[in-house]
Formats: sequence, C-alpha cells, structure tokens
Amino acid sequence: MPFLRLLPAILCCLVLGAHFLRGGHPLLAAGLAAFPFALALRAPWVKRAFEGVLVAAILVWLSTAARLAASRLEAGEPWVRMACILGGVAAFNGLALWLLRGERMRAFFNVQS
Repeated sequence: MPFLRLLPAILCCLVLGAHFLRGGHPLLAAGLAAFPFALALRAPWVKRAFEGVLVAAILVWLSTAARLAASRLEAGEPWVRMACILGGVAAFNGLALWLLRGERMRAFFNVQS
C-alpha cells in the first residue's frame, strides 16, 4: 500500500508547515501544506522534491533543537526534554525519507534505477 509509505512524508510536510507558520512565514507554510497534493502526479521529480524537502526538514529540526538548547542553557532552563522531542521529530523525518526511498516507491513514481 503506497499510501501507508507516503503518510509519514505527508505528516512531515504538515508539521514543518506548522513550524514555519508559528515562525511567521505563512507563504512557506501554505506551500508545505499544499505540497503533498503533488503526490497525485506520481512523477519522478515529485519523489526527488519530497526527498529534498525531507532532508531540509531534518536540518531545520536539528538546527532548531541546537538553537533552542543553547538559549535554554544560557537561561538556566531545562533543555534535555526539548532536545529529545525535536530529535525524535528529526528521526521521524529520517524514517519518512527512508520509506520514500524504497523499491516500492521507485515503482510507484516510475523512477528508472
């Protein structure tokens, strides 16, 4: 079932969009919310674009975790739980990327190996 393999990538796009919306970037958030509709095209470029978004998302979550941990350390506030949560979100993005790179997804998107 391709949908179950695509679902984590869709959720990652939506969560990243919510992150950018909270950060004051509504156009970027809207683009990320609309991006999963491109999956209906089933074109090879959509798969590559999704992979790129997921790699960028991992970097965003890790840099956000580092930035927040540094500010919390400076303020003397606890930071480990926040780092674990954002690390888990980054790991979930990695899982979504791994699922998207599988053989079934290459067949779904008609990607020639």
